[in-house]
Parts: sequence; C-alpha cells; structure tokens
Amino acid sequence: MTSGEAPEGDATADAVRRKLLFPALALIAGAAVSAGSFFIIRDNVETEAKLRFERHASDAQHVLTARIDSYADVMYGLRSLYSANYPVTRVQFHNYVKSLELARRYPGFWGFN
Repeated sequence: MTSGEAPEGDATADAVRRKLLFPALALIAGAAVSAGSFFIIRDNVETEAKLRFERHASDAQHVLTARIDSYADVMYGLRSLYSANYPVTRVQFHNYVKSLELARRYPGFWGFN
C-alpha cells in the first residue's frame, strides 16, 4: 500500500456513508416539514374553534338579551295598563293577560298576578 491510497475499509465506509446520506437527509427534512405542518394546522384549527365558540356565545347572548327585553316589555305594558286605568278590574286584567297570549309568545311566564 502506498502513502496516497486509502485503506480498503475506509473506502467502503465512505461509500456506505454516501449511500446513506441522501435517505438520512430526506428523513430529517421530512420530519421537519411534518412537524412544521403539524404546528401550523394545529394553530389554525384552534383559532377556528375559538372563533366559532365566540360566535356561538355572542349569538346566544343576543338571543337571551332579546328575550329578557321582550319580557320586560310585557311588564312595562302592565305598568301602562295601571297608569291609564287605575284601579284595574279583574276583567280588564284578565283581558290584558289573555291578549298577550303568554303560553305561545312568552313561555317563560309561569304566573302573572
């Protein structure tokens, strides 16, 4: 063996390293792309879920506010009945309550005295 030649074992090891270099780089790059994609998609899904929840919560808040306002309007109407016609007779009160159609329009009223 001359001084310029590499031993045969080193040449074989270099050939094996070169042969495994591309698959190893492909594996590392694929894992990095997969991890990056996972984090991006996870953030997008979490953001979308948060926005959907906030939208549903806002819709529910508006529905509840509208319902409470409508029930308060019934009470204001009752106050107006008493302001316009005091004392209110049983018949007048009964006619007022009957005209409200409480069972159909205001199911939250359980009693109206």
